[in-house]
Amino acid sequence: MTKNSLFILVVLIVVGFGIWFTKFGKELKKTQALVTESKDDTEKLIKRRTAAVADPSLANAPENALKKTQLQQEMQALSEQLLQENQKLDTQKQYLDQLRQRSNPDRIELNYRNQVSQAYQEIQSLNETLDNDQMTQGGLQQEIQQALSAQSVSLRYYSEQMDQNILQQEGLVKKTQEDLEYWKSNYNYLNLRDQKVQEIQSVLEQQLQALQDMKVQKLQLAAQALEQSQQMQQQARQAASDNSAAREEIQEEIGSLREDIQRLEYSYRQNRLTQMSAQSQVQQAERNLQGQEDVIRSIRELLQEKQNQLEKLQ
Repeated sequence: MTKNSLFILVVLIVVGFGIWFTKFGKELKKTQALVTESKDDTEKLIKRRTAAVADPSLANAPENALKKTQLQQEMQALSEQLLQENQKLDTQKQYLDQLRQRSNPDRIELNYRNQVSQAYQEIQSLNETLDNDQMTQGGLQQEIQQALSAQSVSLRYYSEQMDQNILQQEGLVKKTQEDLEYWKSNYNYLNLRDQKVQEIQSVLEQQLQALQDMKVQKLQLAAQALEQSQQMQQQARQAASDNSAAREEIQEEIGSLREDIQRLEYSYRQNRLTQMSAQSQVQQAERNLQGQEDVIRSIRELLQEKQNQLEKLQ
């Protein structure tokens, strides 16, 4: 082999080693500081356990037996370390699942839209109630006005009838009084005079009583009509007051629902910000989980390497 050939061979070996080292280095960079730290801990654990279990009598044992013992101890330490790392992996998976559930954008969006939609539906229903109450109140006022008008017409009619009856009765009373005066001053028929005066006096008393009853009835009718009118007006005022109180209560409820919508919108914006932060936490947890999986894979590879070394010593 010439010097040039030897030089070329050395260069190829160096380049190949460099390429392999670069590729291997990139793979190692994927593993975070946690991976390196876990490997260091594993190696330290293996060395401590090897030193703690080492038997002085093995110093004179054959070299293969000593290596087998050391490999078995290292594999035992690696198996225990692998179990611990798998437990850490399970914990990290649970934590990641919890983060993903809390940062679920679809759940937050659906919950927000459902609550806002329900609030708007309640507001619409209350507004319809207000409109219906207003129509009902207007109808009630109209009915009361119609009843008052009808009562006024009826009262005027009966009052006019009563006035006519009273006038007629007063005419009868006046005529009876004239007849009574006539017979009292009539001395031509003395025997008949006393009888006629007594009869006419009795009729006059009846007519005066009827006239008085008519006047009282007229006053009672007016008083009754006035009382009914006052009652209807009082009922109208009470209904209007109750309706006004109910409307104020409904309007307060509508205002409260609008405030709830504003709070929901503010909470939704805050949740969106929190969600963005939670997604960052999810990404970090995913990176940590990937790093933990790299640690476990490295331990398994190392454990497999030790197993292969042990098999070669069998």
